Amino acid sequence: MQKELINLNWDLRERMQFEASKQNRTSCMNNTTRDILRRTTKKCAVCVSPQEGFVLLEAIIAVGVLVTIFAATITLYVSSVGGLRISNDQLIATYLAQDGMEQVIAKRQYNYDNSPSWLDGLSHCTPANPCSAEYFEREMYLPLPACVADCALYINANGEYSSDSSGKLSHFKRKIEITTNGHEARVVVRVSWPDGPDTLEVPVSYTLYNDPN
Repeated sequence: MQKELINLNWDLRERMQFEASKQNRTSCMNNTTRDILRRTTKKCAVCVSPQEGFVLLEAIIAVGVLVTIFAATITLYVSSVGGLRISNDQLIATYLAQDGMEQVIAKRQYNYDNSPSWLDGLSHCTPANPCSAEYFEREMYLPLPACVADCALYINANGEYSSDSSGKLSHFKRKIEITTNGHEARVVVRVSWPDGPDTLEVPVSYTLYNDPN
């Protein structure tokens, strides 16, 4: 009987030790789980900090604004340069057209003073066969020269424009067209030049009469 009591006490002691060990393991596991969750929460809090998120958003917006301003500035600059270039070309073309018209008028005056025909050396300059204008470099009694190379103009060493091909080829062309109608002659001087895919033109017109007065 005493032996059975000893065995029973021994079983109870082992069962109590087992339960205590089980509780300790459960407590450790809970503590470990809490530590892991606490560290994970801290890391996640660092990764998704609201303040850093706002800073990143502000940086993206700032970059977008700077890119927009830079693109607008470049567009404005290109447009301004293009506008200045076109204005400069128009100014030169207007001068060349007026110069051509003055040479035609000078030839008409020469004819009135020296020739029986008021359109001598001019009447062959039709819209289908336009002429060039070089009277300030040629004798006034000579007729207007026919266009060469589609009436292209060249720049000499002095920066002057003419049809003399010994100079540097410019991008301007000048054509003189005369249409007669009885005692009147309609003169049109056209100066054209390329601008990208387009061709720009400055026309100057004037009417000559048989009586220069």
